[in-house]
Amino acid sequence: MNERLAMRRVPADAAALFNPAYCAAILHRLCSGYQFGGERGIPYALPFLALPIVLHEASAERLPPSARSRLHSWLLDNPEILIGFADRARSLAPFVRDATSFALKYQIIQIVESDRLAASKSTRVADWEKQPYNSATAKRAVILGKLLSQINEVSTIFTLFGVRP
Repeated sequence: MNERLAMRRVPADAAALFNPAYCAAILHRLCSGYQFGGERGIPYALPFLALPIVLHEASAERLPPSARSRLHSWLLDNPEILIGFADRARSLAPFVRDATSFALKYQIIQIVESDRLAASKSTRVADWEKQPYNSATAKRAVILGKLLSQINEVSTIFTLFGVRP
């Protein structure tokens, strides 16, 4: 177990759900979705918004089936996603940092242009994604990555979610 995670004395069920390897695989798929349209890599701050959506079942289930929707339209159609979002994002920030560190250490993602994260070619994630539950989670992360890539300014995305970086 990650030493920083263990030092936080997280309950066992939360540690299992938010373990760095699992979240790193989600982060990889998020980066892949973001890069799908030719983007260089996802800005470092955006996983702090994305993982609280993908890992929150009620929010993840409301993601559109494809990225044809617009991010702002999706949020307008699903305002309940924003209820408690700031607190959820704040409480998951340490897990996002752990996942990012894990993903960088094991070359699941890489840093590009000093402030962006890009998906690496990873057979580990491909194997992970073959599991039925993981497949659905991976698909949701890719879709969310594509939605986030529609808006160029990180500050605009944060504003849409009603939070500050």
